[in-house]
Amino acid sequence: MDFYVYLHKKKTTGEVFYVGKGCGKRAWVESNRSDHWKRVRNKYGLIVEIVMDKLQEWYAYEVEAELTLKYGLNRDGGILVNQIHGGWGVLEGTNNPNHDSTEYDFMNLNTNEKFQGTKYEFQQKFKIKSAPMFYTGKTSKGWIVYTGQTQEELDRLRFPSKEENNGNTDTTVYSFSHKDGSTFKGSRLSFIREFGFSPYHLFGTNPCKTQRGWYLEDNADVVKKSKRCQKIYRWVHDIYGEFLGTREQLETLYSLDTRPLFTTHKPKRTTKGWSLSPQQSE
Repeated sequence: MDFYVYLHKKKTTGEVFYVGKGCGKRAWVESNRSDHWKRVRNKYGLIVEIVMDKLQEWYAYEVEAELTLKYGLNRDGGILVNQIHGGWGVLEGTNNPNHDSTEYDFMNLNTNEKFQGTKYEFQQKFKIKSAPMFYTGKTSKGWIVYTGQTQEELDRLRFPSKEENNGNTDTTVYSFSHKDGSTFKGSRLSFIREFGFSPYHLFGTNPCKTQRGWYLEDNADVVKKSKRCQKIYRWVHDIYGEFLGTREQLETLYSLDTRPLFTTHKPKRTTKGWSLSPQQSE
């Protein structure tokens, strides 16, 4: 029997509010849902989207678990009304009746570290879900399944870019500067290839016009005067403890985006585990 993974979205906004795994007509069945699910469905309407289909059941469980972690449960500050995280739950590893005992070659594109073992062994050692590597062909926190890819193929995985095959790619040469004094001159795509991330914040509505310490030289004066770069906040994290600094400093140090904490429309309580302390320092 084939299984699939599906999303339930709000009809009015398209926002995901539920992740599920099933077969047959399960994705369209509205009975046997939680009261929370029913309230959201009645208020916003329902759109059903099949993410992946024709999966073995244990594959479907892994993809469901990965998506649940991606969107987060509502009770943990996420957007899902799911009551529990997806996946096999307590049935892990060799206790899973569909346990995959195949050994794979895993490789980290950033460090070139390699690991050989089963999916379960990989997940236990590195605390990283393997589903994206097998079902989307992409990386999972820098890791891939190594099958003898060429250097060109590895580079494409290492520096993915929607702009790469776009006929409207911006070929303008920009001058980038970093707060540590480094400089770089080139197109947005060449920046991605050089540093491994897209500088989209530098061209958007980000008030500070900085990203991971980088900014456009044309915006140097704006960066220096921005309150975003000057106001000091007190941040707290369950693992890392307390941090005192600006939004830009926290974003640069921990590679995260603080905007969800400050948006005026449904602000989040945490972003990657970080939250604003009730006791703020100016």
